[in-house]
Order: sequence, then structure tokens, then C-alpha cells
Amino acid sequence: MDHKAKEPTNKCIVYVHGGPWSDVDDSWNILISPLVQAGFNVVAPNFRGSNGYGSKFNLMDVGDPGGGDLSDVVAVRDYVHEKKIAEKVGIMGYSLWRLYDLVSAGKGTG
Repeated sequence: MDHKAKEPTNKCIVYVHGGPWSDVDDSWNILISPLVQAGFNVVAPNFRGSNGYGSKFNLMDVGDPGGGDLSDVVAVRDYVHEKKIAEKVGIMGYSLWRLYDLVSAGKGTG
């Protein structure tokens, strides 16, 4: 693998962590690193239900899976378009989020 970063693209990946009770912190990530290396912009939100923001925030998705937490992910996609971070936005994740990847790809416009 070429370790020199490529030029940034007009493409962005919204990386959705597994869980729902998990988080993305400020550390090296084996799934995000190759995307950045390939020149993608990567946005990795800690949506409602994620760890690290207190128990109230952590429990916000209890009884509402695919509701508010999925809306947060869709809002990130919309933000990327609004701020012109990228023209094209993809989404990836793992665990429960594989289903949400499919749902959010078609939810709303963009």
C-alpha cells in the first residue's frame, strides 16, 4: 500500500460506529484510516445513544432504535451537503448499523 495520502476528493463517507452503545474517539481507527489514505473526507458522528456523553444521552435510543439515532446520522449527511464538504456522500458501518446504512441511504434527499 502506498503510504502517501492521495489528493482529497469531492466524496465523503459518514462512518457509523457499531453499538448502539459505543463511540468514535480521537484515535486511530482501522476502518477509517484507509478511507482517509484514499483521499475521502470522513465524518464519524457520535449520535444519540453513544457512549461518552453521560447516561441520559447514552439511553436516548432505548425504545427508539432507528428513530432519533438514525435521524442524527441522516442530519450528518445533510450537513455534509449543506457545508459543501463533498458532492457525494456514502455511508458505512458495522453491527446493527448495517441495516441503518441501507435505510439512511434512501432516507430524505441527497
